[in-house]
Amino acid sequence: PQDFILQPGETFQYRYGEPIVLQVGNAGGVTLFLNGQAAHPMGTTGQVVELNLSPSNWRDYLATPAEH
Repeated sequence: PQDFILQPGETFQYRYGEPIVLQVGNAGGVTLFLNGQAAHPMGTTGQVVELNLSPSNWRDYLATPAEH
């Protein structure tokens, strides 16, 4: 496993072929894009969330037009 701590305004790109677990300690402070497309809001400020992303399920996390 790899840990990354991002500061406000920082970005991170990751390419994967195997499933990954994304743990976020402040879900309301993160904007997630998957393959260049906005994801659903991850949660509220201070909320800890865990996403299990894979090449077969990442589309399930994409935002609808109303969520942009």
